[in-house]
Amino acid sequence: MTSDPRTPSCTSVGNISALEQICRLRGGSQPHLMRCSDGYMYVVKFKNNSQSARVLINELIAFRLASELGLPLPYAAVVNVSPTLIRYTRALTVEWPDGWIACVGGKQFGSQYVGNPRQPRVYSDPDPELATALNRSDAWGVLVFDLWTDNQDRRQFVVSENQPNGCRLYMIDNGFCLGGQNWAFPDKLRRNKCPVPGLYRGISGISSFEEWLTKLEDRRMSDVVKSVIDFVPHEWYSDSVKALREVLAALNLRRFIVRSRLCALRDRYPDIFPNWVSAIRPEKSGLDRLPPQSSHSSALFPSAEGATHKTL
Repeated sequence: MTSDPRTPSCTSVGNISALEQICRLRGGSQPHLMRCSDGYMYVVKFKNNSQSARVLINELIAFRLASELGLPLPYAAVVNVSPTLIRYTRALTVEWPDGWIACVGGKQFGSQYVGNPRQPRVYSDPDPELATALNRSDAWGVLVFDLWTDNQDRRQFVVSENQPNGCRLYMIDNGFCLGGQNWAFPDKLRRNKCPVPGLYRGISGISSFEEWLTKLEDRRMSDVVKSVIDFVPHEWYSDSVKALREVLAALNLRRFIVRSRLCALRDRYPDIFPNWVSAIRPEKSGLDRLPPQSSHSSALFPSAEGATHKTL
């Protein structure tokens, strides 16, 4: 079973079938490692997990948008899990406060497993190996992405060691982007957005992020955000159509506040950016960069439409 990561496509999301459950994995969304019809193994999150189907929606949208920015992340797919496979696999369950229930069949979110499944390696705490990754500067673009989507979880990376000259890092676990399950943007600057300080020593100023900021602020990205809902199975958001469209509209406007958020993060945690000597504000930052007709704070920081449902 191969585990070498494939290059994500910016214009498509795979549609595959699960063949076998390998094991249960750690995590709040209670994912399962599964062998799938394309010959790869996937970390599969089920839509009836205790964190709600919004986690799956956030994951798929994050995959599409991060791919557009050229960020390193595992290939993603919609994974069809048959009721028959669930019926004959007793381990395919998720835990709720009142007990264990069987996973539901149908379309789930899957992210290709990177690395050796017998020796899983996930980094959300300082580790010197990440700071020496061949593509370590891509972590700067990941930071841009996390501030844009207001990722509410600790940023996690995995590494692939099947490289001729060293390891490469990949961003994983994006279920709490879009402000998390509530689809709101509290915008609290947290140190955990930069979990491995050694990755950010090469940053000398706002210009270090220009590669990703330019793509983010380009008009093409606006079109991508508007169309990203087309990649999401309707059954995942059939009861939250209005809320999803509203959070995506707000996300589109947020493309223009990331520069100022980066400077604010540096102001609060200067030790993370030891070579960013002065957080000189960009000439135009934050709300000043918004089109005049769109500079409404209510659109930038919407409240969630209703509470997260237990069963979706």
